Amino acid sequence: MHVTDHQGKYFTIYGALNIKRTPQGRPVVIQAGLSEDGKSFAAETAEVVFSSDPTLEKSQRFYSDLKGRMPAFGRSPDELKILAGLSVMVGSSVAEAEDKYAELQSLIHPDAGRMRLARTSNSTCRICRSTNRFPNI
Repeated sequence: MHVTDHQGKYFTIYGALNIKRTPQGRPVVIQAGLSEDGKSFAAETAEVVFSSDPTLEKSQRFYSDLKGRMPAFGRSPDELKILAGLSVMVGSSVAEAEDKYAELQSLIHPDAGRMRLARTSNSTCRICRSTNRFPNI
């Protein structure tokens, strides 16, 4: 073990980390990529994966796909935990929660919306690139 001695613009630290060693004796490998390569990488190496599928059905498919890849890497599916993302809107009524959701949606930059749409639909979303408004379909 060596002593950390850092002096920087934002913080200064001297000494060793004063917490117990993790049970596995090394850092936890966490992965968040959902591409085909990312899922294979996770199946081979990760201990935790973040997921953000918008529906239960898609979450279940992701779970089965990822866990199903693990035996090819000599790993048990029990060696991986999947943390599903969940967006929750809280209000004193359903209407208030829906209003909060609508307000947050209105703050999404069009480019971010296009990227999300392209990722969700597995396309490049070319139809939406040149305008800030999506076409009525």
